This record gives sequence, structure tokens and C-alpha cells, in this order.
Amino acid sequence: MTTPTPPFVNFKMKPTKNIGATPTLIFGSSYACVIAGIIIANQTQNALLFSLYLLREEGTPTPSEAVEYPFNLNMHLESQKSMDWLEGKDLILQAGDTLYAYSDYDGNLFNTFVSYRELTELVGS
Repeated sequence: MTTPTPPFVNFKMKPTKNIGATPTLIFGSSYACVIAGIIIANQTQNALLFSLYLLREEGTPTPSEAVEYPFNLNMHLESQKSMDWLEGKDLILQAGDTLYAYSDYDGNLFNTFVSYRELTELVGS
């Protein structure tokens, strides 16, 4: 096992632009992560509905199947507004977990900004 080099916690932010009705990858890492915020920013003149879900590979002893876990479906966001979906709470993700987002209509576009801490000291544990 190789020893990771400092820093052991990397503070990062991942933006994703113009998310529509097709599920779009907004976050994924090969490390365990603490998600500190998921800002959803409506880019249109319309109110929109957005949905988020977690995709996790499951199976033993090796992952064999991707399982979708919806967080919420059809949350409302006013025109040109933004919100932090986590509202100050943390979300812990395992290495390999991915987050997806989509809107109710292809023309209802929004951006996401995922702020997170990458925990590199957990590799190989």
C-alpha cells in the first residue's frame, strides 16, 4: 500500500452547466467524499422542477450492478433563482458513488455547483 502525500483532505468544487431533462453526471470521485453543498441555479425565465439521485455499484464480493437511489423528485425552483439543496447539511459518499441531476423539461436548464472535501487518506483502507 502506498502512503498518500499531504494534503489528506482536498477542498474542491465541481460545476456542471446547462442540465436539462437528460440525467447528467454532476459529481463522482474515486475517493470517499464529504459533500458540503449542492447549489442548483436556474438559468431560465421559467420555474422548473429538478431531481437528484445517487448511483452506486453494488454486489459482493465485487460490484456487479448499479443501483439508483433517488434523493428527491421534482423539487421546485423559481426563475433565475438558486438554492443550496443540502441546506447546510453534509452528505457522505463512498468512493465510486456518482450523483446525477435532471429537470422536468429539456428547455428548463440549470447549473450545479458541488462543493466537497475529498478524503485521500482513506484510499486502501
